Amino acid sequence: MQAIGIDLWPVVLAAAVFSALYVLFYRRFVFSLLDPLNIFVLTQVCSCVLAVFFVSEPLMLLQFFAAQISFWLGFRICFRAQAPAQAMTFTARDMQVAEIVTVLLLLAWAGANLYVGATVGFPLLSANPSESKVTSFMGGLGFAKRFNFGIGVWVPASALLLAIHGEHRRMFKFVFFLSVLITALGGSKGGLLSFLYIIGYTTAREGMGRKWIRFSRVLGVSAFAIVMIVLIRENGSLVDGLAGLMKRVLFYGDVVIYYYKPEIMHHFANLGVKDFLLSELNPILGALRLTPYQDPLGYQMVNYSLGNYTLATIMGPNTLFFVRGHVYFGILGGTLYAATIGYIVARVRRWYFESKVHTPIATASLLCFAVLIFYLPLESPLFVSSAFDTFIPVGVCFCVAKISVYALRHVHDEALRVTGSRAFPNAV
Repeated sequence: MQAIGIDLWPVVLAAAVFSALYVLFYRRFVFSLLDPLNIFVLTQVCSCVLAVFFVSEPLMLLQFFAAQISFWLGFRICFRAQAPAQAMTFTARDMQVAEIVTVLLLLAWAGANLYVGATVGFPLLSANPSESKVTSFMGGLGFAKRFNFGIGVWVPASALLLAIHGEHRRMFKFVFFLSVLITALGGSKGGLLSFLYIIGYTTAREGMGRKWIRFSRVLGVSAFAIVMIVLIRENGSLVDGLAGLMKRVLFYGDVVIYYYKPEIMHHFANLGVKDFLLSELNPILGALRLTPYQDPLGYQMVNYSLGNYTLATIMGPNTLFFVRGHVYFGILGGTLYAATIGYIVARVRRWYFESKVHTPIATASLLCFAVLIFYLPLESPLFVSSAFDTFIPVGVCFCVAKISVYALRHVHDEALRVTGSRAFPNAV
């Protein structure tokens, strides 16, 4: 901790106090160890610790904690303890559609990452995975990264549902495991967490494959192993790798260090509601080539502070809800923004747990949405981008699958009418 100008034991004490407070306030909302809310709480504990040591202006410290309380209030207003959902049953035709959609998206996602691997190499296998996970997707390869944040969540979500309830369970277990491999090769140290979230949400519903909890333990160990491999390669030894891990965990809230400086806040002081809307929609407008892509606020903060754009793309922090709200709406508006974000996150979780849908496509989409929603308080344009990059391809492939299944059914019915026999006995 000396490297960042603070002593270790005050940090440990502050972390212990804030951890106890957040556990007290959020424990009733957590449904299992695999709930993504756990990681969100960890990020906020780290943010609080850094705020205590790095935010010197009392008004800004008050703004920070007001946003934290408002988020909790928004979450609490919408929260309702989920009743056990009924075990889901899917029709053969719905499962066939879901299988086609999942396979089509898997081929697109795997093909994009194989192209990146063949062009610049897989980030995990590079000398510096943390840097490569950013630089490898530049120069026209950004489409693969967008696939990873969108399709890369939907495919394993659908595959897990089909592995539990489908007709080709072994095949989709393999698809789920293959998805883990593709994500791991992308070099993101937190990439495998989405699989734990998918398993956690799925097993939280009654009758949906609790045996997958055992696999989640293996996956959790594997994720930790990948994190340590990356950190050891970057820091040179096991001890330095563990120290790097502690620093990375604490720096979940590193936007506090960059933003709460008078010169940085002054630099962004002219932004308002219009800029917020343009920023939120920029991932979509940029993908449609209607406007140039904007650099995330975190990149801009680091670039302004250090004057090094390349370093900014590697070190740029996520602009968490308490910073984003203050940048665009000020102290009072930012506090309301935090409450709104908390309410939306809780609402999406309720949609998943209270849903009565009985098609695998709709269930996988709700499950994916419940995972992606935690991008919203982390970096809201990333959530917008991921939702767009997920549900547009899913919608297109769904139309293709429905047409294919309808055509097969029509051919089968015609053959039955002409011959009087089942020409396609396995057709739906």
